[in-house]
Amino acid sequence: MSGFKGQLSFDATSADTLAASDLIGSIIRASGASVTSTLVAAKQALDVYLVNAMPIEVDLSHTSDSIQIGDGTDLLAINADGSLNVTINNTALTVSDISNGAIENTAKVVTTTSAALLSSQQTGRKDLWLQNRGTVNAFIGKTGVTTANGFEVQKGVSLEFRLGSAVSLHAVTATSTADFRLMEFAA
Repeated sequence: MSGFKGQLSFDATSADTLAASDLIGSIIRASGASVTSTLVAAKQALDVYLVNAMPIEVDLSHTSDSIQIGDGTDLLAINADGSLNVTINNTALTVSDISNGAIENTAKVVTTTSAALLSSQQTGRKDLWLQNRGTVNAFIGKTGVTTANGFEVQKGVSLEFRLGSAVSLHAVTATSTADFRLMEFAA
């Protein structure tokens, strides 16, 4: 093994050059408790604290490596279902990116009078899909939406919204009727 103070060292027995060696390390000299380590998964791991922000590139393998992110006290935990536990202002909040519960589908005829697209909102809804299967364009928005202030949904168009169950969409047409299909997905 060769090494130089303040430089990278590598095991020359495994390769002829630094670039070809997989056994690269560095020499750290310190006194007292300035270099610390933590026991992680029955292995001693070097604690690294960065004073200034810097980019770090790390190659990890999904079969043999893992990484923990935290502030030194609390670590980020990912649940078995892929969700994260988050606390905002001392209030627990579960964050999950998938709908994994109930599904509801509804047909609604939209007329020239503004009305709610759903008579009731699905509890725990995360996503709402809608499709205008009618022969005329429609306009969606809040209660009392009009053709002048609504978001236009052209005939044949499908839209997906990330909407909780507290949000109620309303719709109206300028003339005739539009045939809507709606699907709600709950957590």
